[in-house]
Order: sequence, then C-alpha cells, then structure tokens
Amino acid sequence: MNATWAEPAGPVHVIEESPAYWRVAFGDPPLDVVDHTVSEGLQDLLARMEASPALRVVVFESANTDFYLAHFDMTGRPAGTSRTA
Repeated sequence: MNATWAEPAGPVHVIEESPAYWRVAFGDPPLDVVDHTVSEGLQDLLARMEASPALRVVVFESANTDFYLAHFDMTGRPAGTSRTA
C-alpha cells in the first residue's frame, strides 16, 4: 500500500494510506502545544473528511512518542476553535 502525505505543513499531518483509511499525526515540536494552529488544522481535517465519501477509518497518532497533545496554550488567547463563514 502506498501512503501519500496530504498537506504536510502545519501541526496536523494527514497520511492517506488509501481512500478509505487515513492516519493523522499531530506534530508541532518541541512541545506539541494545542493552540489555534492545531484547532485550525483539525477544522480543515474535518472539512476534508466530510468531502471524502470513501473514507471509513481515521487513526490519530502523535509524532512525538513521549506524549500525545498534553500541552495547552496558556497565553489566554482564544484557541480559534470556531470559524466564521
């Protein structure tokens, strides 16, 4: 099976193993902070998932084997969890 990377830039990396199976790796070194870029990446991912009728399985993983999105942005700024149309 030939996996393809889609949109490799940013903290949310989509690896399309097949049209029906994707892997999503979170990687924003060095600390994998959950901030507005991660939220935007997830929103983009959800839009792509909704537009992919063959997609059946999405597996989430961390690019950092020591932890999995355990750090949150503590700046007090909104994470950008919602978009306006």
